[in-house]
Parts: sequence; C-alpha cells; structure tokens
Amino acid sequence: MLHLFFLLIFQTPAAQNQWQVPFVVQKAALSPSGLVALTSSGTLYTYNSAGAHLQEIKVGEQINYIWIDNDNHIWVVRNSALTVYSNEGHIQFEKKLEPIIKEPFPMGNCLGLVNRNAVSIYSIQDKKDDAQQTLVAFSFSFEDIYSINHSAKRVFICDTKGNSKIWYPFQEASYDFLKEKKITYVSEDYGYRAILLSDKKLQVYTPRKMWERHLSLDINQKPLWLENGKDKALIVLSEDRVLRVFSRSGLEYNRKLYSYRPDHLIKLDESRCLVSFKQANLIAEYDYKQNQFKEYQLPTNLTHIVRRGIYLLQIDREGHIKITALASKANQTGEL
Repeated sequence: MLHLFFLLIFQTPAAQNQWQVPFVVQKAALSPSGLVALTSSGTLYTYNSAGAHLQEIKVGEQINYIWIDNDNHIWVVRNSALTVYSNEGHIQFEKKLEPIIKEPFPMGNCLGLVNRNAVSIYSIQDKKDDAQQTLVAFSFSFEDIYSINHSAKRVFICDTKGNSKIWYPFQEASYDFLKEKKITYVSEDYGYRAILLSDKKLQVYTPRKMWERHLSLDINQKPLWLENGKDKALIVLSEDRVLRVFSRSGLEYNRKLYSYRPDHLIKLDESRCLVSFKQANLIAEYDYKQNQFKEYQLPTNLTHIVRRGIYLLQIDREGHIKITALASKANQTGEL
C-alpha cells in the first residue's frame, strides 16, 4: 500500500493521486496542468496527474536539469546540450551549449541558462506566417558571473568583483544596479525586494523604508514573501536551521529552530509555506495568518517536493509519489 505522506496540511478539500515507481528518482519536474517528468539513470519518464505512465525516453547521458513549461514541452538540460521534447516524447528542438555553470531557472514560460560569460533566456515562439515554432534565445554577455537572480520580467546579474546589472531580456535593455557589492541572491514579490550580500548582510527594500540585518542565511533557500491582507512577511532560513519571520518593517516577530537542516522552502499559497527535510521523515508548515508553526511526521523521508500552479508533487526515498490538486490556485509562477 502506498504511503499517505500527510493529510492535515491542507485546510481545504484537495484531490490526491498516488503511485510508486521501481527506480530511484534523480530529477523531478511538474507542469501547471499536472504533467510529471522524472529522471533516473539517463532515462526520462513522464506521467499524467493520475499516475498513468505516458512516455519513457532514453536520453543516454547524465541529465542535469529538467523543466516543463506551460505548454507541456519538456526541457532537458545536460552540461553541453539543451533538448526540448513534446509531451508525446518527440524531440522538437536540440541545441549545443557552452558548459552550464549555474542552475537553470524558469522565467515565466521561458528557461534561463548561464555559462561563464553570458546569460541566455530561451523561449519557444510561433514563426510569423507559419504554423511551426522556433526556439529563440535572448542573450546578455557578462564576464565572470558570480550570481544570477530573477523576478518575473528581469534578471539580476552580479560579477566576481561585485558589479551588477538589471537586465530586461524581453525589452533588450539593461541598467547598472549595485557597485562593489557581491550579491548572493535577490528575492522580489509584491513590490518588495530582499537582497543578501556576500558579507551576510540582508537588505530589504519596501515602498516605505529600507532595513537590514546581519544574518548567516542558507544561500540555497531564497526568502519568501507571504501576505495576510495588506500585511506582508518575509520568511528566511538561516544556516543555524532557524526559520525567521520578519514584518515588512523589519520586526522579527517569530522564529522556529529545527533539529535538521531544511532542504526545501516552498510557498504553498499566499499565506503559508512548507519546509522539508531529506534527513528526517518530517515536513513543517508556517501559517502567516495564524502565525503558527506546525510539524507532520511522514512514513519515510521526502527526496523531492515541487509546487506548480494548483499542484503539489511529493516523492519519497522509496519511490512513492503523490500529486495533490489544491482547492484554490495560489499566486505562484512555478519557480520553486
């Protein structure tokens, strides 16, 4: 019998489907319509939201990253190649790449790829006066890239000397951002911006004020903005396994110390987030409206958790898979 990972975390009715795969899942991706893509030992497997097996594609070499766009194209990134498959498993586009040095990132319905001296945003577009489609790249040359961050329409690029620019790929425009300040990450939402600098200084810009804190934050988990009506909260994870809640004015009004290092910080909906742990059979929730932390014991450890559109995908180390269709759509872009 398949495990029920957790039942109480959803306060509204939700449809759930569960199945099990006979292989170790290495990469996982989810589309807004519930299409699931998994990789294992150089093979790509696809399933619908009910768990029906659709395709099995032999890629033949190590897969570094997979992503599914809003039209169910499956993007497969290897170190020196990009391949885009249709949801029927046919190759639509192939492109050789310079070696990728950063994790690829979805940006709307496009995918961003970074090599040593350039950032490229790839998009599938319709050809003019033609029923066919083409793979288009918007590229920006930038030497000695240190960090890449993005919001819905712009990319923040910082070099190893601490010089950074804001690039608008779809407007083909760029502007200077910060000088001599190495940026680790930028998180934007609701018109608010949080910037972590390499000296561990967190700077937060709101419409009314700027505030900052010196924190050793977990650089693998970007801060999240949650809301409760007009109120906003910034959620951050620090290296000492503490989840901190800051008001938009900079007041730290709640925190939670976890026994294990978190592996994922995911926005569940406008007011709630999830924290998962590969080292423990545990998942945690923070509810901003209630200002409460909750924890749920799992039958076994989760290895993957992905939020996209109305769906939440969970995979444990025994190959059990659960996909949950939440009752209401959260304000999500699919960038988890």
